[in-house]
Amino acid sequence: MSGTGSLAPFLFQGSPPSVSSGSSSSGPLWLQQALLGNVNAATQLAGQPFQQYPGQMVASPSAQTQQAWNLAGSNVGGYKPYLQQAGALTQAAAAPITSNDVSQFLNPYQQYVTQGMTQNFNQNVLPSIQDKFVGAGQSRSPQEAQVTSNATRDLNTSIGQSLAGAYQGALSSLLQQRGQQGQLGAQYGQLGALGSQLGAQDVSQLAAAGQGQDTLAQANLNAAQQQFQQQQQWPYQQVGFLSNVLNGIPLQAAGTSTSSTGTYYPQYSSGLSNAMGGTSALSGLGYRRGGHVAKRSRGALARAMEGR
Repeated sequence: MSGTGSLAPFLFQGSPPSVSSGSSSSGPLWLQQALLGNVNAATQLAGQPFQQYPGQMVASPSAQTQQAWNLAGSNVGGYKPYLQQAGALTQAAAAPITSNDVSQFLNPYQQYVTQGMTQNFNQNVLPSIQDKFVGAGQSRSPQEAQVTSNATRDLNTSIGQSLAGAYQGALSSLLQQRGQQGQLGAQYGQLGALGSQLGAQDVSQLAAAGQGQDTLAQANLNAAQQQFQQQQQWPYQQVGFLSNVLNGIPLQAAGTSTSSTGTYYPQYSSGLSNAMGGTSALSGLGYRRGGHVAKRSRGALARAMEGR
């Protein structure tokens, strides 16, 4: 309404029109007074400044909406520790196997087993062979040397088999550990992905609940703003309604009377609604500053007031 504040001074040269009680026209005096009263009401409305809506127009986010925002931020990167652990375990499981890796799983008592077998050979097996050939008078004979060589070979074979068994056991344990590391790495990766999915679901649930509350809050604000706008438009609707009523009065109901030359009366083409619409309202008035302006409108009230 700020742009219409200067409409009334422009139309009426600073003051609303009036009808003297002593003047007469082709229309009855009461009709002229009603028309002028409606124009005065419109003039006052046109001079009102623009009134800003005093209430809140945008609803504030609900507590659950804010919680969803905060949770979404805290969930970002939550999978990284699990992913890092999964990567470390997977890398360890795929690492090349070295002798040091196997030796970590060797039986720490294997050396005692080997030492025991060697000690038994030196203290029992070898002396028994020597005593046997000495008693037969064949000490240091080729036959004794062959038997001693065979016994030594058997000792070494036993020691080798023992060490090979221990190594195979250590290797099996190492491979089992590598397999477990690979499985754990896969599980850590799944846990990270599952954590992200569950976090996203929590955010979605909170956001959905908050959206319902936000929508309701905004609807209440919209209703209040709409009611305010309706209240602002109510006076204009009343004036427009009255203008339409006055403009629709039949000629017979208006009555006739004689008019004095030069008397000033407002003329209407289509009611006050056109007068409030802009410059087209100027054509509804019969006079301006500087003299009489020929009437262009031929509405019902204009013809009634002209006696036609």
